[in-house]
Amino acid sequence: MTQRVEHKIENGKELRWCNRCKQWLPLPSFAKNAHEWDKLQHTCNSCHTELHKTWYRGHKRYKSDRTKEYAKAHPETRRKAQLKFRFGMSLEEYDAIFASQGGVCAICKGAPNGKNLCVDHDHETEEVRGLLCHECNAMLGFAKNSTAILQTAVGYLGGKQ
Repeated sequence: MTQRVEHKIENGKELRWCNRCKQWLPLPSFAKNAHEWDKLQHTCNSCHTELHKTWYRGHKRYKSDRTKEYAKAHPETRRKAQLKFRFGMSLEEYDAIFASQGGVCAICKGAPNGKNLCVDHDHETEEVRGLLCHECNAMLGFAKNSTAILQTAVGYLGGKQ
């Protein structure tokens, strides 16, 4: 029985065989895999990505169900990760802003109704401005964070057009 050689040298470059696209490719085209004899995956990065995309398309429900289950089981961990990823802030920084605002919305001064306050930030500089209730955060979003639009709205509400 002959064993297939998975590496070869061609023009001074070491190549590896991709089991999926059936091509000899340079070693940097393969991700690391500590469990393999040569510490590389059997498929090239392009094929590996395509395999995962195909698997994900067929298992969307499975993945979303697992994500939801994890979020329910670990709400603090999920919240910490979202704050760090979306706003670059820790839960402690969020709590400090919350305490400095007295635990209320920075605009309407309303207490949160069972939900966390939204982190309001400048979309251009990414600087966090404060914490808002959902309604006030939506209002700023609908006004496109424009003081001119908000001032026109104040005039409108006051009867001046």
